[in-house]
Amino acid sequence: MIDFSARHYASRTHDKMREVLLDPAAPTAARLCTRCVDPREQGDGMPDLVIRPAVSDDLEVLWDFLAMAAYEADAEAAKAAPSVAKYLVGWPRPGDFGFIAERNGEIIGAAWARRFCAEELKAPYGDDEAPKVSMGVKPSARGQGVGEMLLRALIGEAARCGLGLCLSVRSENPARRLYERLGFRDIPGSAVTNRAGGMSIGMALR
Repeated sequence: MIDFSARHYASRTHDKMREVLLDPAAPTAARLCTRCVDPREQGDGMPDLVIRPAVSDDLEVLWDFLAMAAYEADAEAAKAAPSVAKYLVGWPRPGDFGFIAERNGEIIGAAWARRFCAEELKAPYGDDEAPKVSMGVKPSARGQGVGEMLLRALIGEAARCGLGLCLSVRSENPARRLYERLGFRDIPGSAVTNRAGGMSIGMALR
């Protein structure tokens, strides 16, 4: 297994993103992903915050964040619900990619993306080629830009691979504003009734 140094990775990723940002031919999604993972440029707001790649050893903590994202009580509940567990079972399977947010050695957030064929989704949204995003941030770390940094890292990696991104969000979730700001737009006809009885909407990166 590759031993990633979080700070070294952040520096390398920052340099790659700066190259993309300066390339006028780069996809819009890639140009959105700027100044998002380098601790040298975070100022005083989030000291010692780093974004690093999610690896196989992160699986158990990813279950915790999947539970948050899916409004499940805990990781065990997420594992017991097939419609939720499919977002992590077999992690990492080919094509999966994701990032972990750490502050002072504590994992405070995670975001990852996985491709699905239409048969795997109860209510398909987006196209089969666009990976679906899952993201969770600890309550104590919300409202501090952690989710935005994770999502920008995903956007950058997807752009590097020539992929789009899709996600599903509850209509009342305030995170919709973040998604829209970063280029996601509602997918026409994607609204469905979720398990809580409300509406969930598919969004795709444009």
